[in-house]
Amino acid sequence: VLHSRVVSDSERIDTTVTSLIAGVAPAVLSGAMLLVVLSWLDWRLLLLAAVLTPLLWLGGRATSRRVRDELAGFRAAFERYSTGASFVLRQADLIRYAVAEDAELERQADAHASLRDRGTRMAMSFAVHGQVQRLLVAVAALTVFVVGGIRVAEGELSIGAFLAFWLAAGMMHAAIESISSGVPDLLAASNSLAALRELATGAPPGARTGTTVHTLAGVLGVRDVHFSYGERPILRGVTLEVARGSVVAVSGANGAGKSTLLHLLTGLYRPDRGVVHADGHDYATLDVRHVRRQIGVVPQHPQLFTGTLRENVAFGVPHATDADVRAALVRVGGDALLARLPEGLATRVGERGARLSGGEAQRVAMARALLGHPRVLILDEPSTHLDAGSIESLVATVRALSPQPTVVLVSHDAAVTALADTVYTLVDGQLEGEPHRTPRHAA
Repeated sequence: VLHSRVVSDSERIDTTVTSLIAGVAPAVLSGAMLLVVLSWLDWRLLLLAAVLTPLLWLGGRATSRRVRDELAGFRAAFERYSTGASFVLRQADLIRYAVAEDAELERQADAHASLRDRGTRMAMSFAVHGQVQRLLVAVAALTVFVVGGIRVAEGELSIGAFLAFWLAAGMMHAAIESISSGVPDLLAASNSLAALRELATGAPPGARTGTTVHTLAGVLGVRDVHFSYGERPILRGVTLEVARGSVVAVSGANGAGKSTLLHLLTGLYRPDRGVVHADGHDYATLDVRHVRRQIGVVPQHPQLFTGTLRENVAFGVPHATDADVRAALVRVGGDALLARLPEGLATRVGERGARLSGGEAQRVAMARALLGHPRVLILDEPSTHLDAGSIESLVATVRALSPQPTVVLVSHDAAVTALADTVYTLVDGQLEGEPHRTPRHAA
C-alpha cells in the first residue's frame, strides 16, 4: 500500500510537469491557424495587432525565461527526491541493518525542502507569467477594439466582419491562455508533495520506545517466542540463546521460520508473545537501533545499489577510509574483485550491482557487514552465491578476529551448518529436540 501511494503521488507530480510542456505545442499550432483567419478577415487590424506583438513578446520573454529555469530546477529536484524515495523503498532492510535511518531521513528532508522550494518558485513564476500575458493581451485587445470601432463608425469595415475578427481574436487569446493553464495542476499536486514529505519525515508505525543504550557482549536470544503473519503461525514457543563468541547454525526447510527468527534477532520484527533479548536485556527496554548497529547482517540476496564499490561497502559507516574499505574486501576474499574492476573502489557497480557476479556481490555485502566491527554476525543462506570452501574460509577468518564476534548461520545446507559449533533445527515453527553439537567443533 505504501509503495502504491508513493508511485501514485510521484506519477501525479511528474504528469503535472509533463502536461505543462505538452500543452504549449497545441497552443502554437492553433495560434498559427488563427493568424491565417485573422489576415483574411482584416489585414489592417491584424497589422495593428502585429505592431503590438513586440510588447507581448518582450513581456512573455521576460517571464518565460524565469519559467523555464524554474521548471528545469523543479524537475531536477523532483528526480532527486523520487530517486531517494525509490532507494529507501528498495533498500529498507539494508538501511535498517546499517542503522542509517537518521542519515537517510536527513537526506530525504533536504531533498524535500529543495523540492518544496522549487515547486513554490515554479508556481509563482507561472502565476506571474500568466498575469503578465493576460494584462498585455488585454491592452492589445482594447487597442484593437477601439481602432476597429472607429473604422466601423467611419464605414471602412462592416460590423459583421469586425465581430468575426473579434471572435477569432478571442480564440487566439484562448490559445495564449492555455500556455499558462498548468497553474491549477500545480496546486492540485501540492497534496502529493505533502504525502511524500510525510513519508520522508514520519516515524515508522509501531516504532519501539526503549531508550537504554547497551553495548553488546555478543549474546542474543529469544524466549518462548510466538510470531504469525496474519492468521498463519510461523514460530510457536521458540526458545534459543546464542552464546558469546560461538558459531551457531539454524537449519530447517524453506518456510520453517529461519528468516523470521533472523528478523526477530535483529529487531526488525516484534514477537506476538515472548521476549527477544540481548545479553539478557529485553529488546522492549533497549534502543534497538543501537543494538542493530552492533550486528552485521549478510542477507541471502545482497542488497546493492547504483553507486561505486566504495559507497556500497561503506554504506552505514560514513567515516570509513578507503584503506578500511579495501581491508574489509580483502578480509572476505575480495582481492580478485578489486583487481578486476578498472577503477577499483571508484568503479560504479550498476543498478543493484549489475556489473558484479552473485559471488562478488555476496563478498561486497560481507565486507560491508565486517566494516562496522560487529559483535554479532548473521549470515542468511550464504551458500546461495558462495561455495562451501569460500564459506569455510570466511568463518575461519571471522573466528580469527579479535574480539571474535558471535556468528549465526541461517541455512538448510548441511555443508554450511557443519561449520557451526551448535546446530538448531526448526521444524514447522518449533525447535525440534535438543540442540545438536557438531563433531567438527565439539569441545
